[in-house]
Amino acid sequence: MAFPPNYLYILVLLTAFSLWAFHFWFISNLFENVRFFSHLSDFEREMTYRTEMGFYFSFYKTLVSMPFSDGLIQLMKENTTEFGNTINALHRFNLYPELILSSLFSLFRRFSDYFEWQTIVCWRVNRGGECRQLKVVKV
Repeated sequence: MAFPPNYLYILVLLTAFSLWAFHFWFISNLFENVRFFSHLSDFEREMTYRTEMGFYFSFYKTLVSMPFSDGLIQLMKENTTEFGNTINALHRFNLYPELILSSLFSLFRRFSDYFEWQTIVCWRVNRGGECRQLKVVKV
């Protein structure tokens, strides 16, 4: 069986990458246009997460908001998800992707602090009407 020439592989890869990039751009703009995500406070942003997305984000937030070892211990001895039981939420809910992402995020924060990179941008958003002004922090 003969394989097609190399240019066909390159064409397929370029097509797949461009479709992925368009899909990423489309979904992110769709979410922003529906929810006005960039104009929401942190609490309101967290409220837009639904069902499992919010459930897993709460574990990610636990890992990011405290030292890594403390967050890991808290996930392994978690007692708020199931009443009366202490479970290993890391294993039970397969939180390994959240664990990896939170560790990468904490490494990024350390590097950005060490090299004094500006990673946080703050601005005020006036939402008009009776809504109060927000201070939005973008990391």
